[in-house]
Amino acid sequence: MYTVFFSPTANGYKMLLMLEALAVSYDICHIHLAGDEQHLPAYLQVNPHAKISVLLDNDNQQVVVESAAVLLYLAEKHARFGGTSPVQRW
Repeated sequence: MYTVFFSPTANGYKMLLMLEALAVSYDICHIHLAGDEQHLPAYLQVNPHAKISVLLDNDNQQVVVESAAVLLYLAEKHARFGGTSPVQRW
C-alpha cells in the first residue's frame, strides 16, 4: 500500500495515473499548496524540501520524491512499464 502526497498538478496526476495503471492500493494525502501546507512541520518530516510529489511505500517505509523518480520506482518495484532492456526502457 502506498500513500501519495498529492496536489492537483501535472506532476501529482502522473503518480495517480501510474498507480491506477498498476492497479495497486493507495491513499491520498492532499497537500494544499495555496494554503502553504507543504511547509507545515508534519509534511517537512516527510519531505524536508517542502515540495510535491512524494510517494510513501508503506511496505518498507521508503519515501520517494519527485514525480519522475516515483514513476521509475513504481515501474521497477512492480516490473511493469520499464522494459526489459536499456533500449526498451529509454
